[in-house]
Parts: sequence; structure tokens; C-alpha cells
Amino acid sequence: MRLFILKPDNIGDFLLASGGIRALADAAGEDSLVLAVKSDVAPLAEREFSRAQVVPLPIRPRKKGVNTTAANLFACLPALLRLVGTRVDAGVCLRDKRTFLDTLLWLAPRSSRRVACQNSMRRAKGGRWGFWEGLVGAVFRPSFVPYPAPQPGRPSDLQAQGDVASEVLGRPLSEADIMPRLQCARWSGGDFWLCSPFSSRPSKDVPAALWAEALASCRDLWPAGGIHVAGAPDQGDRLASFAEELQASGISRPVRVEPAGSLAEFPDTIAGAGLVLTVDTAAAHLACAVRAPAVIVASRNNVGVYAPYSPDGRQVWVMAGQGKSWREALKAEDIAQAIRRALGGA
Repeated sequence: MRLFILKPDNIGDFLLASGGIRALADAAGEDSLVLAVKSDVAPLAEREFSRAQVVPLPIRPRKKGVNTTAANLFACLPALLRLVGTRVDAGVCLRDKRTFLDTLLWLAPRSSRRVACQNSMRRAKGGRWGFWEGLVGAVFRPSFVPYPAPQPGRPSDLQAQGDVASEVLGRPLSEADIMPRLQCARWSGGDFWLCSPFSSRPSKDVPAALWAEALASCRDLWPAGGIHVAGAPDQGDRLASFAEELQASGISRPVRVEPAGSLAEFPDTIAGAGLVLTVDTAAAHLACAVRAPAVIVASRNNVGVYAPYSPDGRQVWVMAGQGKSWREALKAEDIAQAIRRALGGA
């Protein structure tokens, strides 16, 4: 069975779907996979699904004053034409918040069967968006899986990936099947803790002083190798300042910034850490996917949608507050307790 899988989302969303994609790859054969992902996710997809055909999509986020839909359609035109010339047995869309471009990419390959989750964007239920969704349903007759309600330990977006994969395969998938997982890297542990403190949105970040206060409460657990600080290549200056602030707080172990590396190498960095400390960012989902003990600090804004979940109980989510002031509800003692829980599970 030859499958086309579309997942044009950010790194964390791709990782959230990695269990469902792996289930499809195992059933169909990785050689039979055509996997379309955002260009910045492609290196990780190529490493994890090395025998699949990976199609990079140069999709960029919205920018004020720019017609993003037109710009992205123009940028993705070569990939779109490439997909039009592709024949598959089933076209699978693992994005429920579909835009016009997402839908065009999903429908591009020639296929007798198409499967997706219902579009969860409110505007898809009325107006021109509702008309567009109705037209797609009438002309192409895809199978739309209902967008699920969250279940304990299984957020709705995670469950949605599993439901779509189950529909394609014609059989139910277990919770273990749909949990994020990577074959290219597995947790081995190490004598250092890895802190990835920054998200793509500053509103998700936690101040260094709060991390330092929590770490101070766990000084009896500090690893001999100290604390390594890591992030995206463009975060170098912020990471250096963060590391200096941690060191100045009185941490007696070394604190150093990890050399900038590629996304494809980052799973190995995560897998080599004794503990991962992070916020709601790609590192959180990577820790879950490689089964590394982790403490993940996040607001309650996305409870039940993207979090919390834990494939093996070693990933502890500290969910606090809501809205812009969510960090005011966050307590260092809660983070410290989560550190002890995560290490206890390890």
C-alpha cells in the first residue's frame, strides 16, 4: 500500500503525530511512504523515516502586511506539482486545522481514497470556509474522522492522529501505538541535565530565576556533569545569558551552553541527558518521543489539546495558570517536586 501523509505543522506537532505515522509506516512499509512536512521539520523526518520519500514544504508563518496564503502557495508550487504527478493508494492528512493550501496539498496526489480528521477551526463551519469544506467533501468524497474529545493522558490532538491512522488501517490502535515515539534515538541517560528553556513564543518561557530556585531545592540530586543549556541556533545570546544567571544563582555544578546543532541531531542530545527541563516547546515532545525523564512547565491554556501526556510515566508536566499571567501561578516548589518525580520514575 502506497501512502501519502501530509503533516505541514511545526516540530512539536510533527512529534505529536510520530506514533501515528510510525504505525502507518510499519503497516504499509516505509519505502511506500510519501511524507510532506515543513522544510524545517524535513531533516528530522528524513532521519526518522529514512526509506520514505520526504517532500519539504517551504511554508512560512503569517506576517503582517503580507498575503501569506499567496506567498506560501507560490513557494510550495514546485512541491505541489511534484505531488500532482504522484499516485498513491491513500492520501492522509494529519492536520485538523486545515487551510486552503493544506487542503490543496492533501488533494494533489492521485488517489482513490483520502482520509483526514474533521477541520477543527471554527471558521470551517460557516461562510466561505464552510463552503470550501463542503465542496471538498462533495467532489472528492474523503473519509472525515470526527475530531475527538480529550481523554485522561491522551490530549485531543494526539488522539486525532491515532483515529486517522486507525481509519486508514481499518483497525484500532492501542495507546502505545499512538504515543509519540522515535526509532532513531532512545533514552540512554547521562551525567548531566539538559535545560531547553525557550519556546518560539516568549509567552511560554519561564524566567531563569524560577528554574534556579527549583534547582536549588534539588541540590542533593545535582548531576556531576552539571546543567547543559540548549535551544535553537538563533537563541545563542539568550541561552548564554540564561546559563550565566543559573550559574550566578549558586549552582555549584558547571552550567554550559550546548553547541548549536541541527534538528536531526537534537534527539541524540535529548536522549543523552539524565533529565530534561523544558517548557511547552519541541524539546518537550522530543523528550516524550525518546522516553527521557523530563519536567515540562506549561500554562493550562492547552490542557486537553496538546498536553499533558506521558508515554511511560517519566515525563512530568507542571501545568499552571491560564492567559498571559499564567507564570504568576507557577511555584518553584512544584517544579522541584516534579524533578524528584521524574527522576524517581527513571
